[in-house]
Amino acid sequence: MRQAGVEFGNRLELILPEDWGRATPCEAWNVRQLVNHVVGGNVRYTMILEGREASAVLATHDLDGLGSDPVGAFRSSLERVTQAFEAPGALAARVHHPKSGQMSGAQLRVLRVNELTVHAWDLAHAIGADPDLDDDLAQWLFDRLSPLQATLARSGLYGPPGPSRQEPQRAQVRLLQLLGRRP
Repeated sequence: MRQAGVEFGNRLELILPEDWGRATPCEAWNVRQLVNHVVGGNVRYTMILEGREASAVLATHDLDGLGSDPVGAFRSSLERVTQAFEAPGALAARVHHPKSGQMSGAQLRVLRVNELTVHAWDLAHAIGADPDLDDDLAQWLFDRLSPLQATLARSGLYGPPGPSRQEPQRAQVRLLQLLGRRP
């Protein structure tokens, strides 16, 4: 969780005023909308771990969570969601994700780490920053998402997986291909 937050936060701090309107690999979002999605996700996942009603969680989707300090909004929301996942029993708890249904806190954490990590790559591409992710983080995430390939494909949230190659590749490349990104 913390490493994924570092990956996103490092790219966030590189954003220049003229970058906020740039297109991202997420076709529906510019940089500001992508960052707002990530901050909102941190807020929503904290709410899920707190056991809040699905309607309350979903009601946050259209809110501007960035205000005049996007970096500060990210940092504080990341700290809150990280603390929520680190609370005693959080990973073993049964939680209800409004769109994905019942799961363990550990499974929910994989979803949060995924969003922080993949959107760090998206943000890097949008602003022309270094897109290389931490190898251990990419491997950790790939190991947990690859068994879910069919579920990911059915979700409609990701493009179709990229073609696999026979030669060994870095975990980042395999992860991004699994999620329909073109590294």
